[in-house]
Amino acid sequence: MSDYTQRYQHVSHRELYDGVHAGDPQQVEGLASQWSALRDTLAGLAQDLERDLGKLAPAWTGEAAREFHDRLSLVVGYSTELAEGTAEVRDALNLMAGQLRTAQQKAESPEETDDHDKAIEGATKGLVAGVPGMIIGGFLGHQQDKAEQEKAHQRMVQVVADLAAGYEVASYGRVVDPPAPPPRLPGDVDRSGASVQGGPSVGAPAAGPGTGGPGGGGGGTAGT
Repeated sequence: MSDYTQRYQHVSHRELYDGVHAGDPQQVEGLASQWSALRDTLAGLAQDLERDLGKLAPAWTGEAAREFHDRLSLVVGYSTELAEGTAEVRDALNLMAGQLRTAQQKAESPEETDDHDKAIEGATKGLVAGVPGMIIGGFLGHQQDKAEQEKAHQRMVQVVADLAAGYEVASYGRVVDPPAPPPRLPGDVDRSGASVQGGPSVGAPAAGPGTGGPGGGGGGTAGT
């Protein structure tokens, strides 16, 4: 029994079912699209800046030119690194959306095994033996109903455990903190204590589109 299976073993079928269906795969895919757009912006910034630096190099030489080129090259590298990171988050979210959709398709409603069909069937068959037979048949049917419900609950536990494990695999190495800015970016203070003048100021990136979990504000991860 996996850790995830143990974690959800004592959660009711209804809670597990409702938790899985609280998430919205389309919402997760929409969030992935936002991260994809952020990736395109960062990659485009790096490409445009690198191209402009290449055009400027032949026309501007000297120590100031080298300093400017070195500093802006750091921006190119950092933007490229951030673009790669946002692409990883996008990929993780797309994987999670697919896993959530699969889990919802596999999830069995508790009502499907809560209809007491075996108890009714047993009681009906017991009618041929009179009242005692009806009572015994109904009791045996009730026991079969309980067994069916427990099997369905265990299947639901496995669906949620698989979903949680899938989320962990999807996010591993992908959903991580952004890299720290490298030293000497424009806006940093140089060794002499003087601030480099000119050029954009670049600090640590703010948080990108939210990744609180698949489903976002709409619910989502079945408590995974």
